Amino acid sequence: ELRRKDAERHREQLDADRRALAEWQRKRDSEHLAAQETVERQHAAREAELREAHARDLETARAGHAEQLRRLEGEIARLRDRHEGELKLRDEEAARLFSKIRSDDAERDSRTRAEFEAQRLQHAAEFERLNGELARQQERFQAERSALIAQFEAARAVYARELEAAKAELSRRFDAELERHAKSHADELRTTVSESAKREEELRKLHSEQAARLKDEVERLKAHYEAELASRRQDAQHLRENLRAQFAEQFQRLRSEIERVRERHERELAARQEETRRQREALSASHAEQVRRLQEEAERLKQEALRQAEAQRQAEEERSGRTAAGADALHAKYREQLDRLAAQMQQQQQGFQAERGVLLSDFEKVRQSDAAKHAESMKALEDSRQAEALRHAEALKAAEDSRQAEALRQAETLRALEAARQADAAKHAQTLQTLDASHKAQQTELLKQAEARFEALRQEAARRIQAAMAETQGVREQTAKSRQDLETQRAAILEQEAAVRQQDAQRYEQALHALEKFFLERNNERLRDTVEQLEQMRRSYSKMLESQKAEATAECDRLRQQVESLRQELLKRPDPPPELLPPKPPLLRRRLAQAAGGVAAALGLAAAAVFAWSSWLGNKKHPIAFSHPTGLVWEGDTLWASDWFDQSIHQLKLGPEGLTSVKRFPVSAHIMGMTRINGTFYVVDSWARLIERWVPDGQGGLAMDRSWPSPADKPSAIHFDGKNLWTADASTRRIYRHNVGEDLEVLDHFPAEEHPVGMASDESGGFWSADAAHRVFLRRQTPGMAVLETYRFPELPGTGHISCLAWKGG
Repeated sequence: ELRRKDAERHREQLDADRRALAEWQRKRDSEHLAAQETVERQHAAREAELREAHARDLETARAGHAEQLRRLEGEIARLRDRHEGELKLRDEEAARLFSKIRSDDAERDSRTRAEFEAQRLQHAAEFERLNGELARQQERFQAERSALIAQFEAARAVYARELEAAKAELSRRFDAELERHAKSHADELRTTVSESAKREEELRKLHSEQAARLKDEVERLKAHYEAELASRRQDAQHLRENLRAQFAEQFQRLRSEIERVRERHERELAARQEETRRQREALSASHAEQVRRLQEEAERLKQEALRQAEAQRQAEEERSGRTAAGADALHAKYREQLDRLAAQMQQQQQGFQAERGVLLSDFEKVRQSDAAKHAESMKALEDSRQAEALRHAEALKAAEDSRQAEALRQAETLRALEAARQADAAKHAQTLQTLDASHKAQQTELLKQAEARFEALRQEAARRIQAAMAETQGVREQTAKSRQDLETQRAAILEQEAAVRQQDAQRYEQALHALEKFFLERNNERLRDTVEQLEQMRRSYSKMLESQKAEATAECDRLRQQVESLRQELLKRPDPPPELLPPKPPLLRRRLAQAAGGVAAALGLAAAAVFAWSSWLGNKKHPIAFSHPTGLVWEGDTLWASDWFDQSIHQLKLGPEGLTSVKRFPVSAHIMGMTRINGTFYVVDSWARLIERWVPDGQGGLAMDRSWPSPADKPSAIHFDGKNLWTADASTRRIYRHNVGEDLEVLDHFPAEEHPVGMASDESGGFWSADAAHRVFLRRQTPGMAVLETYRFPELPGTGHISCLAWKGG
């Protein structure tokens, strides 16, 4: 902008010089004609009396005039030769400068491409490393799962062996006891065979009654155990269904989480593409506008030169044909020089367009390859998660099948024991029918032994059922542990994806900044070259005018002195008037010079990772840990700052050593502005188009309490002045006043500038706002928001836009 203003100022000065020279030429011609008419009148009056003397004087004057013409022709030839030599040297110098500029541009382009390729290769290596780490974690998880399955199988085999050993021992003891009782019974039967006949009928009746009772008891126990087994099976079925439902719910949550991450990534990618497209269109429009202005300027200069050359040619034709021929030659050379400069400008424009197209195509290819790799990694992650879910379901099904088989085996064992008991009872009945079982005490003892054996069998069955339940509980705990491990791995994978996404965004932004810087540098270089060419054209045209003045007639010396005096007067012209926005307003200097504590204005620049605390009494810069500040609020020596990129609110402390970071509060919003009301944060989210209220959650963090829709589509700032809540919007370019309540009703709205990004209030009740595009600060009059004063910060570093504003210290 400064170079453009300097070029316009030079062009205005050159136009003024041209007008002055034209006016001088007109005066000179009029004076010359007046003098000629006076001489003719005097000559006509004295012609009658001085004819002879006039004839002699005329002859002498003719001789002197011829000699003077010869001298002038020699001077013109020398000047023409010298001018041609200077033009040739200037053309050689311009060719050398253009070749140097082209070589510098080629070297800079190759260096930029090499840096971009190195960044792309580094990103690819980092992505491959993360994929390898993910594969290693999956292999480790598979190894741990295999080890757990092997441990479970080993424990089940040990339990089966112990069960078989217990069954064998029980059978051996039962056979030994039965053989001992058989021997004792044989001995007792031989001694009591005489008494058995008497009581055979009585014992048969008693035995029938006891057998019926035992049969009923067995049936009752059998029904009880079958009912309990059915209940256990039903519980197992419910447990399996619950596990399946929990797994399905967890699977659905994981799928929805992955879908949300994918949608968010797609939204961010679309936003980045839209921003890149807008920047590309803005650069193209700016470049086209600059080229159009330069072409118009060149055409205007060309037309001006043609007009002046035509006027000079007509004037010189009246004096001398030879002088007109020299002017035509100079005009033709000047036209060739203009055509050559226009052709060079067209070639530079074509080269710039070609280089820009190549860089944009390379950048688009790299972005598409990164997006494809990210999609492939997400697909692989989804496939591995589905395979793991299938394997987990198969493991659960296998555990359930094994438990059911074990329950069936236990039921078969119970039935076999019951059949053996019934066989023993039948055998005992046959023995009682053939032998005398008259001793009631012995029968009672046998019944007690049978009941004890049955009780032992029942306890053994209960113990086995408890063991099966314990095994089921172990399987359930193992399933819960596996689910917890899966949750932990999923959280780790999501964190890795977030880190990779953040690194991609940082690399994308760095590449975008590098491209923007490159295009700005190229644009500035071309503007400088254009200004130098215009300056060379001006000097060449001035030299041409001087050479034409040197070819004048006898009055050249006097006219040259007049031109020199006019030039001195032009040099003494006053400077252009100051800008409407002064760099340092006297009012602000006087106010700040009288302030005891000084003024501190906290500025955030969106393109720099540094926080500047500036004042007219001195500058301080405080390094900070975040790079995209959007909101600032002072509370004593505590500074609250928001950052849209890491989606956080930072607490900073001002001390003798500067600003130090105290704590960081994550906020899941695209923060474009932040303020505090009674310890509660109010932020504006430009993506969601909301005004959100965040309160402490009691655990050292923040939680969103409530949200309201923004008055417009692109909120850019928010401020609380102690009474009202103010918001600004970049799309409508307006400032809105809200009622501080549960509805945030819009009370008024006022027009703002191009891009309002910050608002603040001073101690005297004044209202301030900041314009990002023009880097100015506006003091307004409440309540109508009329602009009272406008200020700039010449000390503001860099060329980035202002992103936020705060007021402290008067």
